[in-house]
Amino acid sequence: MIKVPHYGPYPSPIMIVGEAPGSDETLQLKPFVGKSGQELTRMLHESGINREECFITNVCKYQPPKNDIAQWFSNKTQAKKDGTPCLAKRYPNNIIAIGLEHLRKEIEIVSPRVIIALGETALWALTGESGITKWRGSMMDLNFLGEGNINPLIRVIPTYHPAFVLRVWETRAIAVHDLTRAKGESINLTPIPDYDFLVRPSYSATIDWLGDLINLLANTQTPIRIAVDIETRNRHIADIGLATSPTEAISIPIMVRGNISGYWDFEEEFMIIRLLEIILTHSKSFIVWQNGPYDLQYIARYWGFLPRNDFDT
Repeated sequence: MIKVPHYGPYPSPIMIVGEAPGSDETLQLKPFVGKSGQELTRMLHESGINREECFITNVCKYQPPKNDIAQWFSNKTQAKKDGTPCLAKRYPNNIIAIGLEHLRKEIEIVSPRVIIALGETALWALTGESGITKWRGSMMDLNFLGEGNINPLIRVIPTYHPAFVLRVWETRAIAVHDLTRAKGESINLTPIPDYDFLVRPSYSATIDWLGDLINLLANTQTPIRIAVDIETRNRHIADIGLATSPTEAISIPIMVRGNISGYWDFEEEFMIIRLLEIILTHSKSFIVWQNGPYDLQYIARYWGFLPRNDFDT
């Protein structure tokens, strides 16, 4: 097998990490020079990034069979049989494992401000997470293989791999948007906010959160801006979320899988809805919706009150 080395200057504010080289890369001994590499260059240019100023590498330095890196990962049964260790919930073979150690050293040498993770494999290696569609565009701390040794000085911004963009062209504009964000972060590294999000909260935590907001509304002279959104399932309200700032929010489940009666018992749900009615109809609330007419009809139908509709995005 032929090893394809990294390319680009170091140190560098922007590091780009792909999956593995293909045939063109193996022939030229340079990452991202084939069709997907040419498309990457165009997308970088559109986002204001000069490719020649970036350090470009791959998780794996060797071309996988049939360009399918999945063939170098084992399932749990095969891994147990072969003695393959688990890394961030996956079972990579030795070629991938060696590439990961090389990548770790490259990050130390390059000392980037931002790492652009192209595709699923790079996302997994740099953060320990999976699901590129879920995480793309996110601003994440470097957490190599999810080991917990988080480096808050290096941001990871995942996006679609250019090979995927060529197959699913409608994702291109999204990828360029993500690259533009990476460009901005490479220039001005802002601290990640201290988010205070309550997800699947306890009853007491929910009552406290809503009660505190009601107290604020009762004692303020100026309206409080509250973003509200519901999710529905089978034509019923499944969840409602409220945010009082970009960093403070609560997601209150109403329905839950495996329990037909819902997330709360009857008395708990009744009290939560009563508090929501006070908040959503309060004269000092400035309610911001996302497609409000859709949400308002459900609240009016199932909860028996019509919230304020001050602004709709």
